[in-house]
Amino acid sequence: MPCQNFKIRCVCPGKYAKSEFNYIISHGAEFESAIKTVAAEFSRTKFALTSSSYSGNNHNLGVLNYKLHEAGYLSIVVAALVTKINKIGFIGSINYKIILAQANLLEKGTLGTKSNIDIDIKWLVQDDGNK
Repeated sequence: MPCQNFKIRCVCPGKYAKSEFNYIISHGAEFESAIKTVAAEFSRTKFALTSSSYSGNNHNLGVLNYKLHEAGYLSIVVAALVTKINKIGFIGSINYKIILAQANLLEKGTLGTKSNIDIDIKWLVQDDGNK
């Protein structure tokens, strides 16, 4: 894998909580563990996590998700219609459930539009935790 040395650089949400920020947003399921820990420690601070299948703690940590796959579906159909070589690729960041759903949508949308397309899905980081 060409990106096997890829590392996630993290600014810990605890740094902001200690600096008395009252609302902290962490983008990406890869921060789920850190944000849960910090939210438990700083109960008066509000936290949000995006792009995660975690449901929050109903106290000071919530999850913000958006329906990116709905907007992406049109792009998938267009790509399937305009490819001249009948190949489409998907490069995902980390194979978390929310990104896996996008990859699955790519397959369904592509094959539903044009059944003879070759689909290649690659991941920058493999994570067996599958958050």
